[in-house]
Amino acid sequence: MKQLVSDLKVGDRVAALFLVGEQAYLPFKNRKGNYMHLKLQDQSGEMEAQVWDGAEKFRNMCRAGDIIHVSGEVNCFRDRMQVKVEDIRKPEAGEADGHRFISESSADIAKMKNELKTLLDTIKAGMFKDLADKFLDSSYFRLFCYAPAAKMYHHNVVGGLLEHSLGTAKICLKLAELHSGIDRDLILVGAILHDIGKIYEMEIDGGIHYTDEGKLLGHIILGIQLLEKLMEDIDIDNAARNKLLHMIASHHGQYEWQSPKKPQFLEAKVLHLADMMDAEIWKFKSASPSGEGSHWSSYIKSIGSEVYLGG
Repeated sequence: MKQLVSDLKVGDRVAALFLVGEQAYLPFKNRKGNYMHLKLQDQSGEMEAQVWDGAEKFRNMCRAGDIIHVSGEVNCFRDRMQVKVEDIRKPEAGEADGHRFISESSADIAKMKNELKTLLDTIKAGMFKDLADKFLDSSYFRLFCYAPAAKMYHHNVVGGLLEHSLGTAKICLKLAELHSGIDRDLILVGAILHDIGKIYEMEIDGGIHYTDEGKLLGHIILGIQLLEKLMEDIDIDNAARNKLLHMIASHHGQYEWQSPKKPQFLEAKVLHLADMMDAEIWKFKSASPSGEGSHWSSYIKSIGSEVYLGG
């Protein structure tokens, strides 16, 4: 029977496969040499682990995204459970087959699909409604509903892309209610489709991995290509076509964030801000106490600080 993170308790012996969520190779404070800090995960959750001896030997087989077999023991350090690692090895041929190391969205995927369809059904008849309907009827839609939104940091779960796109769209619609001059139908379609390229950028094979297309092109270019295909045979004017393509091209907001364009009209800027907001909210909501009774999380790299969890 597979050991799951959620079942582990202090004193348990560990001998199981895990996905490496994070790895840090760090110097000892009081002696020469280095140790390795890991975050191990499976579909039930994640747990920290420390390699105090032999870190150099194991370092290259423990990169983020790798699947490894860990032997060791669960102990308690500073009021939080962690695995004291004794040995690490690569999985044997076929050993990881059938295993899944990432969890599913905590939101019900079927309910989110229905909510998304209901939202898109509010678009008035015309080119944006035709585009939305074509997306829902396409082969892309099923991939979209079960894909992750990222390999790490936010919505990196089965159904994460659906959850993130829906969350981004709902933020955009709220802002459209608060501020006049935002084209509701344009921003709704743009928000739902802004990350569509991720259906081909990543794949789930035990863990989340980048595809060749993902590594070579990235989800922005892939998204532009997919949107071009979706707009084929739809009577959509050039202005709307260019705006939708620009919203994908600019949703990262800054050149240093791998955005080929900066937002250059209102809906594109709102989408960029809503996209960031939904991702950041996920990060903060995913923070957990660093130990029993603690009201602070551990340091979270993607946030750049600990997170306060007190009342």
